[in-house]
Amino acid sequence: MKATTKTTLVILSMLLSMTLLGQNQIDALRYSRVLFGGSARYMSMGGAFSTLGADFSTLSTNPAGIGVYKKSEMTFSPSVGYTKTGADYLGTYRDDFKYNFNFANFGMVFAGDVGSSDSEKPEWKGIQFGFGYNRLQNFNGRTFIEGQNDLSTILDVYSAYAQGISPNQLNPFDTELAFGTYLLDTVGGSTNYLQAHYGGAKQTKSITSSGGINEMVMSFGGNFNDRFYIGATLGFPFIRYEEIATYKEVDELDSLANFKSLTISDDLRTWGNGFNFKLGMIYRITDWVRISGAFHTPTFYSLTDEYTRTMSSQLESVGNYSDKSPVGRYEYNLMTPMRVMGGVAFIIANIGSISAEYELVDYSEARLREKNISGSFIQQNEDIRGAYTAAGNLRVGTEWVVQPFSIRAGYALYGNPYKGGLNDGGQQFISGGFGVRQQNYFIDFGYVYSVRAEDYYLYSSVPEPAKTEETRHQFICTLGFKF
Repeated sequence: MKATTKTTLVILSMLLSMTLLGQNQIDALRYSRVLFGGSARYMSMGGAFSTLGADFSTLSTNPAGIGVYKKSEMTFSPSVGYTKTGADYLGTYRDDFKYNFNFANFGMVFAGDVGSSDSEKPEWKGIQFGFGYNRLQNFNGRTFIEGQNDLSTILDVYSAYAQGISPNQLNPFDTELAFGTYLLDTVGGSTNYLQAHYGGAKQTKSITSSGGINEMVMSFGGNFNDRFYIGATLGFPFIRYEEIATYKEVDELDSLANFKSLTISDDLRTWGNGFNFKLGMIYRITDWVRISGAFHTPTFYSLTDEYTRTMSSQLESVGNYSDKSPVGRYEYNLMTPMRVMGGVAFIIANIGSISAEYELVDYSEARLREKNISGSFIQQNEDIRGAYTAAGNLRVGTEWVVQPFSIRAGYALYGNPYKGGLNDGGQQFISGGFGVRQQNYFIDFGYVYSVRAEDYYLYSSVPEPAKTEETRHQFICTLGFKF
């Protein structure tokens, strides 16, 4: 690995693991990565629906899909998810899992016919309006990491930060807590610090996260001569993210003088909302071929972080101690990258369809902004540019119909956002489903399996990362009514 890549990786791992509980490039990536989400039909086809239209989920991807509607419609999609994460750290494998229930989408579309049946001239045949929401990201998960580390300790990082700084000027969210619990101590009242131990403890970290990104949408669309469809969406996404993480080091082998254990507990909560604008088109070249394109502006978020950290120690020489940080609360803005996408679909009479679409997003263009202050977050935005790159997301799907039944399948590949192979980060999705459609109602079922592998660094001087793999199972049911 090149030296520059190593440097960037150290910066990433330090920010991820302990120095900040918010407002860094990890947050920028987390809230910039939106996946495909919505109805069971849409999900079971891998989200490859932008060129087909007439599904509420497309209001968050290609709003021209609303122009394909001929009748008004209401949909409602409850969903159940199961996420399992395995972690291999220093030769020890552990896993954990979490269930969650949410609503994948809810929406209504009103379609009106404005054309004249007597006219043979090209004309606007319909206009449509829709509103509701789609779920674009699911943060629910649980990870457990464990391994015996004889080479380093998180105190190496705290000690490096504290050297040369007087105790009354230490950071209240890390080094001050370590000093208050005697995990760091000065030598003769100086600004040189000793550690409670220098390696040889069993290390564990448990991480429980919850929340998601849901997007409220208001869309308008039109149908020109059953050939050209256009649509626009005002999107109002809102974020809720909660993470509770507990890191421990324990002298299980009883090999460390005076040291028994340390525990660091973090509680981070983020919430906020934003807005964006989407514009899309679908063009029917022939009865069996369609093409599409869409553009998404950046999303402009206003976010709030609230976080606390508690640290405790068990030391044979001085006893047990605990200290807690103040409640940190910070308000800031985030601008996520813009997106462009294009697609093609093949319609086989009334019996089936095959569709594909490609989306491009440059994650290095995300930016953190201080509220009402210019020139802040300079280092964090440089880290974003240095760590991330453009990535392509491919989605393909198919549907086959034997009235009134439909069967569907899909595949999606989301590209790695990290620059220069800095980390893993790509994600694959395999999906399928079926449905029953009648004149005035329909019911669809969908299943999505996804897998993502990524390195997780507990802190910057750890000898090697934990190799994590997250697998997610999602079951969706959509009830719909036409009127």
